[in-house]
Amino acid sequence: MERIAAMSERVIRIGFVLLFILVPLILTPWNYELFEYNKMMVTYGLTVLIVGAWIINMVAAGEIRIRRTPLDIPILLFVLSQLISTLFSMDPHVSWFGYYSRFNGGMLSVFTYVALYYAFVSNFSIFNFQFSIFNKFSKKLNDQIKNHASINSQSSTPAYPSSVINRLIPTILITGFIISLYGIAEHFGIDKHLWVQDVENRVFSTLGQPNWLAAYLIALCPIAWGFALWKMENGKWKMEKNHYQSPFFLLLPLSSIFYFLLSIIFFLTLLWTRSRSGFMALAAADVVFWGIIFLNFIRPRLKPLADIKGEAFKKFTYPFLFIHLAFLLIIVINGVYVKQIDDWITIKAWQQRISNITTRLRQGSGGQVKQLNNGTMEQPASPRGESNNEEKSEEQQNAQQPQDTKENTKSKSPLIESGVTDSGDIRKYVWQGAINAWISSPKTFLIGTGTETYAFAFYQYKPIGHNLTSEWDFLYNKAHNEYLNFLATTGVFGLGTYLLLIGSFIYWFIKSQITNHNFQRNYKYQTINIKPFPDEVGIIENLKFKIENLHIGLFSGWLSVLITNFFGFSVVITQIFFYLFPAMIFAVSSEKPTYLYFSLSHIQAQTKKRVIWITTVLSILLVCVFFVMWLADKHFARGYNLSRAGYLPQAYQALSSAISLNPTEPLYHDEQGNVLSTLALSAWKENQATMSQELATLSIRENNTALAISPKNVNFWKSRTKIYYALSSIDPLFFKEAITALEKGLTLSPLDPKMYYNLAILYGTAGFPDRALELMKKSVELKPNYREGYFGVYLLYKEGGMTYEAYQIIQEYLTKVDPTDKEFLELIQ
Repeated sequence: MERIAAMSERVIRIGFVLLFILVPLILTPWNYELFEYNKMMVTYGLTVLIVGAWIINMVAAGEIRIRRTPLDIPILLFVLSQLISTLFSMDPHVSWFGYYSRFNGGMLSVFTYVALYYAFVSNFSIFNFQFSIFNKFSKKLNDQIKNHASINSQSSTPAYPSSVINRLIPTILITGFIISLYGIAEHFGIDKHLWVQDVENRVFSTLGQPNWLAAYLIALCPIAWGFALWKMENGKWKMEKNHYQSPFFLLLPLSSIFYFLLSIIFFLTLLWTRSRSGFMALAAADVVFWGIIFLNFIRPRLKPLADIKGEAFKKFTYPFLFIHLAFLLIIVINGVYVKQIDDWITIKAWQQRISNITTRLRQGSGGQVKQLNNGTMEQPASPRGESNNEEKSEEQQNAQQPQDTKENTKSKSPLIESGVTDSGDIRKYVWQGAINAWISSPKTFLIGTGTETYAFAFYQYKPIGHNLTSEWDFLYNKAHNEYLNFLATTGVFGLGTYLLLIGSFIYWFIKSQITNHNFQRNYKYQTINIKPFPDEVGIIENLKFKIENLHIGLFSGWLSVLITNFFGFSVVITQIFFYLFPAMIFAVSSEKPTYLYFSLSHIQAQTKKRVIWITTVLSILLVCVFFVMWLADKHFARGYNLSRAGYLPQAYQALSSAISLNPTEPLYHDEQGNVLSTLALSAWKENQATMSQELATLSIRENNTALAISPKNVNFWKSRTKIYYALSSIDPLFFKEAITALEKGLTLSPLDPKMYYNLAILYGTAGFPDRALELMKKSVELKPNYREGYFGVYLLYKEGGMTYEAYQIIQEYLTKVDPTDKEFLELIQ
């Protein structure tokens, strides 16, 4: 059993290391979603291995021990809120598994993150560490520790604090370094030929989106600072005669310099993401980290440390200056891509300004001064050609294909679409949609529309003003604000427990800081005091002074995730940070852990072996299940792309493979239904009536299956309309079904002008011109700059013989929307 326990401990250790390496790095070119889907699948697979190894370890040790933490009750309440919202969801499938291609946020992912949290805190504890962290201390202290080490060795709980500090955190930072290098290479065009997005302008590396890359790197910056300071504590600094002494006081250890440089590289990559939310989060994390660091040395309660405070204060001042001067130098050279700031701080801007002044002085000496038409001096050029580009929304950045935008015109009409709407304005509408969904009924007020169902909630409750934005027909599967997303999908119960979880950890951290300073105050020179054993706290308490900086780094990185989530939403790696950064702090905390304990000593060895075998087999089977899901997605992506390329038979085969591997995914059935309807129509045109009928039946069956699983999915009802419309060429009776399907879709998306437009066309084709005209007018009412809607109203008036009304509607468009539209001007002439 000891050998099994040792092997399981090794699996746990390696599993967490791989989690922090593979999740941010993994991406494939074969899947429907290249980035997040793969990261979620890797997380699922590694969680199964880690939890399985944990169970095996506990069985081999003869005891079930789950560590208690200050977040137990908040986590339990949060999971309960998510579970209740899932059980009463408007789309249970999405609530359990997450929105397809993301999966993060579904109930399964919540269970995964919580399992990782408890696996970490239960298997990494500083109290079972043989004190290797003290190996830089004085010989006298090491002798004292060795004399008492035997007591500590009696515990059977697995623990790897040295791995937490000396292996896991450097692994996290080195992985971030690799990702940053790729992001920097992207800025210089290494893979610009691979992406539709302008990756040179806004890098996203292996994270898939600039804001996600920014959130990831910002969380690592304070950890790099804290780890570098921790290296300083355990490097040049030693304890002799109760005082800090070092001949290299003004020099930073090379290991510390390396990690400080990593944070500078992270910052440079952050600038090239042009993430405004990222800049704000970094500023907040920076203030919190260094504010706490310096506050620790100026608080009145630390007056007994006055004789060493000056040196210690300088010890942190030099790294602070080194980092921030480097940041400032990068900003001065590169800028922050905010024109109002860059015009005054960048070298290039000042060079341009001086050049303009010189030019004007030379012109003035000749009696000429170049002026603009309004009589003002010509302004200097922007220091960067695209510094005034506004940040696009997360969904637009992740679009697989470029979005069409209307060409800018010189019209001053407030209704004309010109370019891309500012992401801040779009977020206001998306946030308002979340609030509208939340207050729509007592049920949604309490428990929301269902975990991870915001995509469907927004369709139903979006503000009408959103129709005037450049993203008016986009699908938003997140509220672009983590807190409003919880409010809309899980109600006050979900958001309240989420905020309780956050607040509980912040409260614990502040309390631990105060407790730590009270400890320091009681020891004038920070000497290491060994209390009488078996009180282990005697040794462990003294570790606080060494790891406090690391605590602050982890806490500041965790806090940055909260800020980036406010302006966006969590992704797989930031969710891992959200749960495991507190777990790391608890793991290296000096508070003696308590456990939920169950003895297995009464179980026979043979029974334990059976349990271990069963756990091993189940773990392997679960990993295989997730691999099969991944394969199904690979086949689906191939079929999806083949369908849009016009290779329908090949697409049918690929989609059939996806469905056979994962028959519970409604998106596969929906896409297959579309492919089959097109094949049925092709067979009918080739006079293959029997095959056409069979394919039509299969097409309807596939769509029925998709709607049976997700009846509130608006896109599936749109697909049903397309299917029946295509099949109406074979059997005219299907045309009525197409109208019925689109009317059902309108009940789920009542403010979608495009759906009213399409329904108007169907009614017009069916011979109901009055109803068609009513619906077409409704599309223009919902979107006053809807060019296609105006043209549809014009055609219906013309067909009805109402020439004057047709003229009026064209005149209205030219007056209110775009007076320069050539086609409409020709119509009015």
